[in-house]
Amino acid sequence: MQAEVEDRPFTWRGPAAAQASRIAKDVASSAVQEVPALGLRLVSALSGYWWLRGMRREGAAAARSLLAMWAVAAGPPTDHAEQIRQMRASSIGDGRPWSRALVELGHGMLHLFEGTPGTARRHLEAALAGFEAIGERWGMATARDTLSVTAELAGDLPGALDLLDGALRLMRELDSYGESADVLLRRADILLRMGRTGAAAEAYAEAEALAARAGTRAARTQARRGRGDLAAARGHWDEAEAHYTAALAECTDHWYAQHLRAECLFGMARVAAARDDRPLARHHAAETITTATGHPLARYLAAEAAALLHELDGPDS
Repeated sequence: MQAEVEDRPFTWRGPAAAQASRIAKDVASSAVQEVPALGLRLVSALSGYWWLRGMRREGAAAARSLLAMWAVAAGPPTDHAEQIRQMRASSIGDGRPWSRALVELGHGMLHLFEGTPGTARRHLEAALAGFEAIGERWGMATARDTLSVTAELAGDLPGALDLLDGALRLMRELDSYGESADVLLRRADILLRMGRTGAAAEAYAEAEALAARAGTRAARTQARRGRGDLAAARGHWDEAEAHYTAALAECTDHWYAQHLRAECLFGMARVAAARDDRPLARHHAAETITTATGHPLARYLAAEAAALLHELDGPDS
């Protein structure tokens, strides 16, 4: 009598797991220290190996790390056309559906940073379709998460929430604690904007717990900022100020953290305005404008801070 064999990928342990970690690290390192196209070529070349060895999660982590570190290391994109040329060149002759979808994902992300969300959405939808065609859950989740930004920018909060719910379901299936925390934070922010404070509070709390479990400092800091927004929405100004101050102290000086820094500064400006401390509110609003204009996804905060300054300097001030 033959024993039943489960139909699932075989995952290596011990030395093989360490080897996978080293490969992922080398891929990310090559993207930062050498040329981004080399990192993408390595991910593409290793994708089949990871798939066959049951290491799809490691491959997905390497790809996400590559795309994120590409943006972080380079700073705000200044030569979008050249970056896209490198990405497309790296996939010429590859022919793998996974690689083509990854290029579309990167293309969409770069357009978001460039401030062209409409074009970004078209590429991200192509990426999502490509990942869905091969059942790649990490890719589907990441494309949905990024697509939610374009929906939010278009003012479609229910659409953004639906995309995030789908991304969260996929990340949970993959037991990806850090990435689940990131998606939950975005979901909590949307819920808070929709006035659903109770649901937002639950999402922030779960995100903070997952971030602690995954050891992701950035997500923990974002959760603290979110708790500040939640407290402010409830009129708990002392609590809000404490969260914003703590989150601001944890921000790094890198350009990638400017968005979070700007969010904290604007939160503190609103707290000061609510207390009728106009000089402090003006100070924080001015700091918000200076910080937000340096990050393509934070420029809306500069506009909101400018509106607050106008209100503070109005005829009734």
